[in-house]
Amino acid sequence: MEDLIISYSRISKGLRITYIFFAICMLAGGIALCVMENSYSFRFFMGLFYAIIGVFTILKNTVWQPVPTLQITNNTIEAKKIKIDWTTVSKINIGLAYIVFLTNGEQKQQKLDLSELLYKDIKDVKSKIIELCEQKNIPYHND
Repeated sequence: MEDLIISYSRISKGLRITYIFFAICMLAGGIALCVMENSYSFRFFMGLFYAIIGVFTILKNTVWQPVPTLQITNNTIEAKKIKIDWTTVSKINIGLAYIVFLTNGEQKQQKLDLSELLYKDIKDVKSKIIELCEQKNIPYHND
């Protein structure tokens, strides 16, 4: 079964590759300017500045990627504030812009707020939750 990942702060892969390419060019140009200068002149510091910006841009587009807003897998549901393991879920109530998970034999409730998501993404999340409930034989109903 395919995972559902919703992330609003990520940029496309093609754009990231373009940024990395230009960052490598800035880094190489900055290092070349620093090496060719014999004294600590304006061009040396501009080269150093370009090299630092290039390194930060490379790191921002490779290592420092933001975490997804919502991720639903076959094992867990992870959002900003909650993490729910599917093995502990006993029942689900689906509301207009929220989903309540009753866990540990309906002793504990965890509410997943969907109000920050786009309408299309709310529909996708609800259909994915219903699909997983039917697969795992977990009862659900609409509020």
